[in-house]
Amino acid sequence: MPGSSRFSRAWLVLSLLWVLVGCSGSAIPRLTQRVLSVAAGSYDDQSTSKVAVSAFRTEIIWAAGLPALKASRVTVRYDVHERSLSWQLVIHGTPYRLTQLAGTDHLLTLGRYHGDLVQEVESGALQGVVARTGHGRVLLDTQAYLVHYDVGLDAFVNAHAAGSPR
Repeated sequence: MPGSSRFSRAWLVLSLLWVLVGCSGSAIPRLTQRVLSVAAGSYDDQSTSKVAVSAFRTEIIWAAGLPALKASRVTVRYDVHERSLSWQLVIHGTPYRLTQLAGTDHLLTLGRYHGDLVQEVESGALQGVVARTGHGRVLLDTQAYLVHYDVGLDAFVNAHAAGSPR
């Protein structure tokens, strides 16, 4: 077909423009990309130790810190069958604020739980992640992780977010 190669080239150009613009103009901030990369396993080879906590959960530790997050210590706990959906990231001694790590100012404050300020990320790449700050650290938990491994915090989040639009 004579017009099909023109159509293919036009489709290719449009596809490349879409990718270059950032798939909708809203690119993920670089620091938030690093947070997601740590949770997903991109930095596992730099870790100090990897421990099977149970048959379903693994813990990876960067005891000497992780330069990607400017942290003195980092721990990732995750479900071995659903790492991309069910993880907890604990970041100690980072100079970054939660808004910088999450890549958004849209945080829903839920209250205090065991002395930590609890907030839910309301937009961006970490939307739905529950964050706790205090004691010189930031903890980030996916909803799936809370359901399986921290039912107390999950109940707290559900009770305090009940009156807020989710």
